[in-house]
Amino acid sequence: MALRFVLSHPDISCAVIGSAERHHIDEALQAVEMRPLPAHLLARLDAL
Repeated sequence: MALRFVLSHPDISCAVIGSAERHHIDEALQAVEMRPLPAHLLARLDAL
C-alpha cells in the first residue's frame, strides 16, 4: 500500500525499499502492477 501511495504522487520521484528477502521484491513488483491508488482512496488518506 505504501508503494502504491508513493506511485500516486508526482512530487515523489523515488522510493527506497528494503529487500532482505526475495518476497520483498515480489511484493514491490506486485504493487507497481496494481498501479497508483485511486483518487477516492487518496482523498480518504488525506482526510486522516
